Amino acid sequence: MPKSVFTDSVKKTATRGRSAKPSLLRFLLVGTASLLTIARSFNATNVSSWKWLPDGRTLSMLDIESLASPTFPQAIDKSSKIKIIGFADSRYRDIAMTWYQRLSNLGYNEHTIITTDQLGADFFAHNVSSYRFEKMIVKITEGESHMRVSGKLRRERERMFAMRWHYILSQLEQGISVVLTDMDNIFNRHVNLSEFLEYDVIHAYEKTYPQNVFEKQGFVVCGGMSFIKSSPAAIRFVKLIVDGCGTFCDDQVVLNNLLLTLNITWDNTDHLPPPENRTSESILPKQSMTGIASATGHTVKVWSRDFAFRGDMYPEECPVDNWVSMPWPVQPRGISWTRQNIHVYKHRMFQQWDDHCGRISNQTATDKPMTPTALSG
Repeated sequence: MPKSVFTDSVKKTATRGRSAKPSLLRFLLVGTASLLTIARSFNATNVSSWKWLPDGRTLSMLDIESLASPTFPQAIDKSSKIKIIGFADSRYRDIAMTWYQRLSNLGYNEHTIITTDQLGADFFAHNVSSYRFEKMIVKITEGESHMRVSGKLRRERERMFAMRWHYILSQLEQGISVVLTDMDNIFNRHVNLSEFLEYDVIHAYEKTYPQNVFEKQGFVVCGGMSFIKSSPAAIRFVKLIVDGCGTFCDDQVVLNNLLLTLNITWDNTDHLPPPENRTSESILPKQSMTGIASATGHTVKVWSRDFAFRGDMYPEECPVDNWVSMPWPVQPRGISWTRQNIHVYKHRMFQQWDDHCGRISNQTATDKPMTPTALSG
């Protein structure tokens, strides 16, 4: 499928349900794409240089500024050039600190917090300056500032989803491979990141969202847990995500719809649910898969669900040899959560997961010390 056709198709899917009128939305998308094309023609590799329009607003809404360290921190092992990144605004600062300290305790020194608002940047600069972090301010436009609070929070989130792929692209083009994580992803043991370099891109399973993709291919992958190698083929793949997202998107929708277009040949699909059973309550695939995308030439892997767990907070069987867990937060009875307060419940997940599955996650309710182990999955 030609890139322009994919981009138009995905943008329609990723923005479906928004309040904008279709004609206005098409106008905005075309205008945004044109501006991005012009900007890239001036500087295709340096995202942080896409800055000023005549009215003073940022074109990409992305302002990357390294505060505590250079873009590639001195502490990171430059022989492998792999960087673990997570994005957080000031509301998620407690989760970010837990995420960071947990990775440090496991023996990692490649991890960096990308803070997306000035309050968060100020907090890390003045309170935990020993943490490696960078600033990527995610802004909304003047027109969006009149939205309701819920609408603004959603738009900030969608813009962060889009801009993190701009950031990833900038890292890949500098020769730095990236492990992208959400801040509420719970790491449970140390694995050697250099072993991921066998593949251009590695994904983690999701549940069934987006449903249209799950029904077509029998699985979907998570937007917030991936490894992306600094390779020409992976860069081609990420550029398609950047183009599909524009300046704001649901990147999980864009990513999974993109996978449908790449003509990927998988080594094993026998374990996937049959088409008639691909519903929201379907039995989810667990086995690892590998393949190659003929459209981009990148090699791809999906981690096993045990290795990169996505599922219930209190599973009947805890994942074996688990590296990272992404459990769904448990909503307390009688309590409603919104984008303004869900971070409180997500922060509790770390202790809830440890209490139920333990830090090694190879049996229920263990409390074994976190020690380096060989890579599996």
